[in-house]
Amino acid sequence: MKHAFSIHPDGLNLLKDIYHAKGHAGSQSPMPVQLLLIDDIYTTGSTLDACGQVILAAAGHVGIPLRIYTLTLARS
Repeated sequence: MKHAFSIHPDGLNLLKDIYHAKGHAGSQSPMPVQLLLIDDIYTTGSTLDACGQVILAAAGHVGIPLRIYTLTLARS
């Protein structure tokens, strides 16, 4: 799964918009943006992990604290 995913610039802009709209920017201890990743079937967790790592890295690069939660509909 390494290098299988990338973040679309609009996705990063959306994170920035949410972060600023919630009044997090400039705060002494900013609350992280909360994100829910949904996958249809959980097998090894590699898809959610790979997606999450890309999103966390992008958010960290622009200084947005982020907390990711996951939800799956079934486990194989």
